[in-house]
Amino acid sequence: MAGARLSEHGRANALDVRALKFANGQSISLTDRTASRELRERVLHSVCARFSTVLGPGSDWYHEDHIHLDLMERNNNYRICQWDVWDPLPQIAPLLPAVRPEEAPPREVAAKSDAPKSDPAKADIAKSDVAKSARPNTAEPETSTETKPATKKRRQNRRL
Repeated sequence: MAGARLSEHGRANALDVRALKFANGQSISLTDRTASRELRERVLHSVCARFSTVLGPGSDWYHEDHIHLDLMERNNNYRICQWDVWDPLPQIAPLLPAVRPEEAPPREVAAKSDAPKSDPAKADIAKSDVAKSARPNTAEPETSTETKPATKKRRQNRRL
C-alpha cells in the first residue's frame, strides 16, 4: 500500500512458521493442540530467547494458525513473546442421550388433569364471576373492580 510502513516480512527480517520437520522425519505443527504440550513449550521458550518478536495463537486472530518470528530492533531491546500454548479441546458430549440403564429407578411423571385446557384470560373472568356470586348482598351499590386484560400499546417509531 502506498504510504504504509514496510513490514518486517517486506524487509526480509521475519518469517511465519506453521510446522517443523525434524531430521528423523517427525513433523510437528506448532499450533496443533494435540501435539505434545511439553515439546511446544520448549519451542516457545527457545524462539522467545532468539527472536525479538514472537506472535502466535492468543496474540491476535492473524496468528491463530502459525507462529510469526522476527528480529525487529526496538528501544531498550524490548521483546514481544505472545504465544499461548493451549491444551487440547475437551471432547464434545454425544449428541444423543446415553441409553438409560435398566437398573435405574423408574421416572416419576406428573399426573395429567382430565380437565380441558382453557384460555387463561377466560379463567380469570370465570374466577371473578365466582367471587361476585360469593359476595354477600348488601345495600351498597356494587362497584366494578373488573379489569380488562392488558393489551400492548404499539410504540410509534420516532425519527430523530
